[in-house]
Amino acid sequence: GKVTVQEEGGVRLGPRTSFALWREQVRGRSLPWDDRHAGNAADLRNHLVEALFRRGRAEVGAARALQRTLLPTTLPVVPGWAVDARYEPSGSGQVGGDWYDVLVLGDGRLALAVGDVTGHGLPAAAAMGQLRNAVRAYLLDAAPPSVVLGRVGRLARWTLPGQMATL
Repeated sequence: GKVTVQEEGGVRLGPRTSFALWREQVRGRSLPWDDRHAGNAADLRNHLVEALFRRGRAEVGAARALQRTLLPTTLPVVPGWAVDARYEPSGSGQVGGDWYDVLVLGDGRLALAVGDVTGHGLPAAAAMGQLRNAVRAYLLDAAPPSVVLGRVGRLARWTLPGQMATL
């Protein structure tokens, strides 16, 4: 290729001719596959697809179980209040990071929390569990909602960088 020497002593290859010296050397090419080799490769592909499918189903099952354990099984009975909840995951069947919680605080106030972590599957359900438990922990001292939200936001930025959630 064309070589240009610059004033600073650097060397620069000309862009249009720099590939003129390139050559391809090929060694060790295999013989064409026969039907037996092609069949073996297809069988391996099928086994891998099945294994990945099973692993995906196991992860979805684990995420569903985690999500179920983190949602309230009963709601508190509070005089003067009727508290009820209905949780319906999206029609896609994917488990996400949605949650709700109802707590009676030590000073008698009622706290309701509804949140959603972006994404689906086990990572979203795990992040949801962390944030839900953080909300519960910060509510223990009956802090006002703005204080709880600020604390949860700082915790999320520290422990779940790059994750997004609403509360």
